[in-house]
Parts: sequence; C-alpha cells; structure tokens
Amino acid sequence: MKTLYTKYKEKSIIIGKHLGNRIVRELPFSKAVLWKIKSFSLPQKLVDYAERNNVEDFVFADLAKKNYVQIGMDKVLSEGTKDNYGFGPHVYVPLDAGVELDSYEPAPFIDDPKKNVYLT
Repeated sequence: MKTLYTKYKEKSIIIGKHLGNRIVRELPFSKAVLWKIKSFSLPQKLVDYAERNNVEDFVFADLAKKNYVQIGMDKVLSEGTKDNYGFGPHVYVPLDAGVELDSYEPAPFIDDPKKNVYLT
C-alpha cells in the first residue's frame, strides 16, 4: 500500500493510492472529470507509474456523492487520449469506458512516510 504524490506549485498533492493491483483516486468527480470532453483525467505520470507497476485498474471514488467507477488499465491505454488542458500532460478516458460500482470501501489512511511515492 502506497500513497502517490506529485508536486504542483511547490506543494505535495495526493494523486492516488496504490493498493495491490489497483490505483484508487478518492476525489470529487468535479475534480476528476474534464466535463468539456466528458472524460476522467489521469496525470500522465500516474499512468506511466501504473504501467511500470502492473496496475490492473483504476477506481475513481467520489465519497461525498457515493459515485464509484472502475476503469481497467486496458481501457486507459486503448481508449485514453493524451492532451494538456493547462494542468500538465494527462490521459483522458471517456466516462463510458468505466463500470459503475454499487459499493466501495474507502482506502485506508496511510501514515508511513516510507510508503510515500513522489512522481515527477
């Protein structure tokens, strides 16, 4: 279990948690989706990390609204498009590439600096 961070304007920002063969992104869909093109947004560095670490899928979890979507790595790679809408290189995966989950168990809080990974 690892917490994945990136740096933005000299601040550390959590961009996901690596749990087993899955990366979980717990954030409001207003931040996870680029509504202009109706796609989930994944930082390119997170996708690269996922490929290097044999991640099988991503889960986007809007805990406040209880919306949960799972997207397989195969869909990220085959249906995702690369672009930059002002927040650095991202991969955009169409909303319909995901599968809605009925339930989701929030990822545990990880308070161990040895399990932090900074993606640059």
